Amino acid sequence: MTRHRLLLAIGLALAVAFAALHYWTAARITDRAEQIAREASQLAGDQLNDVKAREELIAKRLENRLRGFFWQSFLGNLGPVVTALVALAGLLTGLNSYLASREKERIDRAGAELKDTLARVAGKEPRERMVGIVGLQQFFAAERADQHLPALAALIAALRIEENDEVRRAAGVVASAAAAALDPALLAKVSWQRLRLRGVDLAHRRLDGLDLRDADLEDADLRSARLAGARLDAASLKGAQLDDAILTGADLSHADLAGASLRGAQLADARLTGAKVLKMDVTGAVFGENSAGLDTLRWDLVKGWREATLPAPLKARLEERYGPAPRGPRVLMLMWEVPPFVSGGAWTACHHLVRALRRHGADLTIVAPWDTDTLDELPFGVDVPVIGMGLMAPQASGPYGAATLVSAYGTARAPYGAAAYGASGYATSGYAAASPWLRESGRAWSGYGASSGTPLLRLTQAFTQRVQRWAADKDFALVHAHDWLTWPAARAAASARGVHWIAHVHSLESERRPSGRDPIILRLEAEGLKAANRAIVPGASTRRRAIAEYGLVPERIVAIANALSPGGPPPARMGAFETRRVLFLGRLTAQKGPDLFAEIAARVKRDLPDAVFEMIGSGESAAMLERRAEITLRPAIDWQERATAFSQVSALLLPSRAEPFGMVVLEAMQAGVPVLYPRESGAADALTSGIKITPTAIEDVAQQLINLLTNVETWEEIVRAQLVEIVAYPKRDHAAAIAAAWQAAMA
Repeated sequence: MTRHRLLLAIGLALAVAFAALHYWTAARITDRAEQIAREASQLAGDQLNDVKAREELIAKRLENRLRGFFWQSFLGNLGPVVTALVALAGLLTGLNSYLASREKERIDRAGAELKDTLARVAGKEPRERMVGIVGLQQFFAAERADQHLPALAALIAALRIEENDEVRRAAGVVASAAAAALDPALLAKVSWQRLRLRGVDLAHRRLDGLDLRDADLEDADLRSARLAGARLDAASLKGAQLDDAILTGADLSHADLAGASLRGAQLADARLTGAKVLKMDVTGAVFGENSAGLDTLRWDLVKGWREATLPAPLKARLEERYGPAPRGPRVLMLMWEVPPFVSGGAWTACHHLVRALRRHGADLTIVAPWDTDTLDELPFGVDVPVIGMGLMAPQASGPYGAATLVSAYGTARAPYGAAAYGASGYATSGYAAASPWLRESGRAWSGYGASSGTPLLRLTQAFTQRVQRWAADKDFALVHAHDWLTWPAARAAASARGVHWIAHVHSLESERRPSGRDPIILRLEAEGLKAANRAIVPGASTRRRAIAEYGLVPERIVAIANALSPGGPPPARMGAFETRRVLFLGRLTAQKGPDLFAEIAARVKRDLPDAVFEMIGSGESAAMLERRAEITLRPAIDWQERATAFSQVSALLLPSRAEPFGMVVLEAMQAGVPVLYPRESGAADALTSGIKITPTAIEDVAQQLINLLTNVETWEEIVRAQLVEIVAYPKRDHAAAIAAAWQAAMA
């Protein structure tokens, strides 16, 4: 219709121009005639006398004719003009009618095409739906503005319900084309909520204010896209590319941003409350003072936060908590237990140690035996890579279920046998047939005889071989290895690179097994401790034991208390005086004294029948404890959930026969629970608060516990003293002592 109006305007303009031309011509002729008359009136006088009568007549006629000449000329020429205008008007009217009929035909045809395309989009066969969805692109052309919205609505509906992967990918391509062709205001008229747009290319698109709540945008390309004010809450943006994107005022609350790249993105006033940020990269990103939810994020899992623009107070807190970027000599740290393959105290100590070292800026790389795909991602954050050596563990367990874990602790009766690996047994599994080093069951390892054929030692041997090969071309200045299972590998790695190594003891075989000690482990501990350049133990009692049992040079073994990183249980008190609940939390092995706990419980309940004694854990003592009526036995809980065990607890009783340190003591103190723990322990060396006991003195311990459970003033006084000490504990800087041991070893 616009084209028709343009043609009519051009016709009218031409007609007006034609009439103006005729008017101008008539005016020119009239002017010329007047000029001739003036010249005739100026002739000489004698010439006038000769023809006077005749000329007077001529002049009179000429004067009369001049008066009507202009209008006669103009009107005479206007007739053809009017005729031409009438003809032109008729022509334009006919042309307009023709074009209108053709436009109606086009609209009808386009409507029929859209109807046919929509029928294909709703078809039963995937191929038919794909053809229909791809066909929607033609309706996004500029000249089809009246069909933009219905075509877009059809595309959105298809994206929301389509199940076929190929059709969804085709729909994603069409969505990208629509975002490029259509007005952003039109895009925002429909809801993109819950759409599946994996891998969609929306780079450089204007998507301001778009409703993408709960949408699946995994691996989407949104580089330099404008998403100001967009709703992306609870959207899946895993692996999405958002580099240089404008996300000002966008809502990303509870969005999954794992692996997403937001390098250089603008996030002023954005909301990120509860967002998942594992391996999210924010290098160069800009967060404003009003960006919401920043305090709720796990920044230790975020890449490049030190290179991002963050509110100054937040950045200062993060640097205090997580330390500067890795610096100084690189240390290779070998661990046997890494989540989910953990069994309690040793892993807890390693967890806090690494975090404390990182606050000093230590450059650490963790190496574990297990296949990387089976390990928890980033247990220490993005600054500490964890490298798995590819071994497959027979069975994982909870933190205190050492009887089913490939663990240094095993069970007293069968530390490497079927009892330690579940009913199926590791040697009979399908994995054994695929592993050459497992098939060589008759081959002795390091001269230790037939016992070296047990699964745990075979795993140790395989770990050593793989670490030695892996470390041959790696750059590191020192090896730090935790407990005897990793020491052969540490020795091999250090030898391959010509560096020193440190043996870190979390417990000795004589501490783990008061009786029935394994001679092979004793020999491995002796060899490792003598070969290491330095040895670290968690307390004075373990140091004395190591020197006495293995003849170590005292100057080469140092006692350093276990570290505690900031954080832990919430500041609100979890313990409760009025419940009279006494807790045991740990492995149910002879070392930890579960039988002593049961004896103390029986003695206390004679005077306090309403006292409740609860044990959480697993191990070879479980069967015996199930028969004790004075206690309640609960299975082991997951390591990540261990803090919940302290809720509504009146006291923690740790009656270990040998306790190298006792990380559970620190954890209970953080939770506001009074602790009774051995005076011969690493924790007792490092702490002054709590109640220090001799676990085998049943009557004495029972009386102290009765006094605690019946005197609220005493209970509160102990809790206050513990909290004061535990809050200050991380500032004791045990990591600095570890760093000093490193320097001594490298010197």
